[in-house]
Amino acid sequence: MGTPALDAQTLGKILNALNDGVVVMDRRRTITYLNPAAERMTGWQLGEPVPYCRFCQEREVAEGQERCFLAAQQAIDELESEMPTRWGTMVPVTMTRSFLVDVEPKAGHMVITIRDATVRRQAEALRRRAELHRRTLEVLEEERRRLSLEIHDGVLQLLYGVRLGLDDLAYEVQGVPEKEQKVRHLIGLLEEGVGELRALSQALYPPALDDLGLTSALRQLAAQWTGRTVEIEVVGAFPPTVEAALQGRQATHVYRIVQEAIHNAVFHGRARTVLVRVGCGTCTCRVLIVDDGRGFDVRRAAEASGLGLRSMAERAASMGGRLWIKSRPGRCTRLWFCFPRPEPP
Repeated sequence: MGTPALDAQTLGKILNALNDGVVVMDRRRTITYLNPAAERMTGWQLGEPVPYCRFCQEREVAEGQERCFLAAQQAIDELESEMPTRWGTMVPVTMTRSFLVDVEPKAGHMVITIRDATVRRQAEALRRRAELHRRTLEVLEEERRRLSLEIHDGVLQLLYGVRLGLDDLAYEVQGVPEKEQKVRHLIGLLEEGVGELRALSQALYPPALDDLGLTSALRQLAAQWTGRTVEIEVVGAFPPTVEAALQGRQATHVYRIVQEAIHNAVFHGRARTVLVRVGCGTCTCRVLIVDDGRGFDVRRAAEASGLGLRSMAERAASMGGRLWIKSRPGRCTRLWFCFPRPEPP
């Protein structure tokens, strides 16, 4: 037995239920049928002419040539453009066309299916923005790493040579109190400058990420803060296989998220203690940061400039993970993010 044909009533119900617009027009571009989705999308009415899309309006055609691109092209049956609406606006759409050859062949009815491309374009714009941000982060981290190495291998080594020269000078002026005091003062200033440059080099790109691994780098980060009116503790550890897999960008993303969270807790939240807990399950890794600060309105902070919060969220997303923040004024802040457990290299 063959498949039974759909009756007109059933076919009409199907067309009326579609989210895509369906428009049938004759050779004069007069609408002979349109479903409710097409009417909602464009405001067009039965018996009215179908206006040309923006692409067809602006494209160059020879005299006597069909202006409608889809009607003129036999090999191409899909086009993305903007369609004029009854309300004087333009709606981005993806159009596909076909011809009704069995119904009044001389009339040359053309069927256009219209799909609103607004959501797809928005999703594409978000994807491009995320990709741009990801590449920007990569370039930024690479530049930070380069500057860190320049400071460590260049400027600091040069200052180390100056320190050796001052030590020799201090030996030569022994017994001359005035000159000896000046040399010692210069050595003290030099050591202070070296300390600041070394701290800057580590802030730009912590060498522990490459030398000791992510967990050790986080513990060093905590140690840099601890004692300056704040106590920071790192609890737990990433397994050795995860440490080996978290090389390069992913380790840097985790480090930067924790670094930003600690900075926000101390400077904005006035926290006195911060707990960082790290660990991995079978499929995911998780990092939790809890502070005893004064908290904040998460929604209001996100609606403001919120570059730090946005950067943390996008770093987590670039790893295939997600970040959450729970806080309110007068309460502690909990920030945690998860990402897929990386495969061993």
